[in-house]
Amino acid sequence: MDQAQRAALRAGAVVAAAAAQALIPSVVPLVGVDREEQRRGDTPITPPPYAFSIWGPIFAASIANAVQQALPAHRGEPVNEVGGWPLAGAHALNAAWALAAQPGRFETTPFVLAGAVACAATAYRQQQREEAPGISRLAPASTGLLLGWISLASVVNTASVVQELGAEPDAPLVTATWTAAAVAVAGVAGATILRSRHGYLPLAASVGWGLGTTAATSERPRLARAGALAGTAIVAAASVARLLRARPW
Repeated sequence: MDQAQRAALRAGAVVAAAAAQALIPSVVPLVGVDREEQRRGDTPITPPPYAFSIWGPIFAASIANAVQQALPAHRGEPVNEVGGWPLAGAHALNAAWALAAQPGRFETTPFVLAGAVACAATAYRQQQREEAPGISRLAPASTGLLLGWISLASVVNTASVVQELGAEPDAPLVTATWTAAAVAVAGVAGATILRSRHGYLPLAASVGWGLGTTAATSERPRLARAGALAGTAIVAAASVARLLRARPW
């Protein structure tokens, strides 16, 4: 198999996985307002129902990136080469998450989602090493948007599973534990933003959206809302610092 054939195979995998990621959960509504994770045990850190509409932009960005990677003129772009396979893995595992969650095998979903986060993080890290000219900017942008949301979703999903297994959601220690985990995601996201060359604003937007909407939800415990607000501030501060560093003076 020559280089052109390998590039075509990689692009095909990204297209197929991105399509599966969008289509499989569409058995429920496309943008996710009624997604399975919302019907699971409500946790102290679960974003409000409308926050899950972010899946619409995530699906759209992922498909747009898959299309640009499939274009013959862009298959060989280094940023597509280095991140293509792990990104395809992230999309495929998100599709697998939807399959695992809906038939009642919810206990397996934290492992599937953690794998998706690992794949997306690998793709994002690899993409930072390369330039992303023109339309190929969709690669780090779509990956950052996906990575930010599923990183936070992984914590929420795990909290839901632990709760289903018997943890008391209103217990102060439970609230403190999951709030700390959500703030930790914000801290890691902030550090990643500061080290990023591109794609960091979509990453910040998806993490900030999840935490910000949680902070604005009056039904959440005061500690969880305070932690979500702190996490939002961490991500916002890192984004401003990164933008100021890139700005010529």
